[in-house]
Amino acid sequence: LRPGSTEATDALAQVDLREKAGELDAIEARARAAEREERWRDARQAWTEARAAEPTLAAAQAGLERVE
Repeated sequence: LRPGSTEATDALAQVDLREKAGELDAIEARARAAEREERWRDARQAWTEARAAEPTLAAAQAGLERVE
């Protein structure tokens, strides 16, 4: 690496994005499973958690509309 290079910072940012995406995928899977099993409170909680983590996530908004 060269002094002043942004390569390391960029790589860490990519890792953070992948981790967040993985967390959102897990929350969404949990919410969908709760919906299938008609556990509406759990589904609402998971969709709320997803929306809090990523306010622009359309799936979270749609999920909340389905369970409310």
